Amino acid sequence: MLLRTIAFYIFAVPAVVCAALAVTRRNIVHSAAYLTATLVLTAGIFLQLAASFLFAAQILLSASATMALFFFVILPSRGGLRSRAMPSKWRTFLPLTLALFFAVLGFFAAWAGRGTLPMPAADGPSQGNTEAIGGAIFEHYLLPFEMTAVLLLVAIVAAVIMAKRRVE
Repeated sequence: MLLRTIAFYIFAVPAVVCAALAVTRRNIVHSAAYLTATLVLTAGIFLQLAASFLFAAQILLSASATMALFFFVILPSRGGLRSRAMPSKWRTFLPLTLALFFAVLGFFAAWAGRGTLPMPAADGPSQGNTEAIGGAIFEHYLLPFEMTAVLLLVAIVAAVIMAKRRVE
């Protein structure tokens, strides 16, 4: 139980910090980067909870959509990134600190995964997480699912029309 709590806090604390930084930064590029980090860390929480479908959806849809927003909306509107030299003391300190953090995180993950975690016994044949979500969407919630798809299509068409008007 202690190991799961520690693993939760490894993902949760940086996610909360990145979320706070995403809404408090004045630079929109930094805000988008913190938003992406928040979404990836949230996906890590889903992975820890064995919610494989939510993990994949979070990574593929949310985090990649934020990066697409960054590359196709923020950068063109700002005229690209302006190159500013990083102070010399940070050029070595920041990468080394990040490398050390990720090395410790990797060693912790390897240490935590060396044995098997006890899983509760199932009463009978169980359905996987992804199959249960797919069954619920396509059996009980098909109409809201299709309405969401149409709403996203309308948003895409509206974004294209607005982008064309701005260019002309």
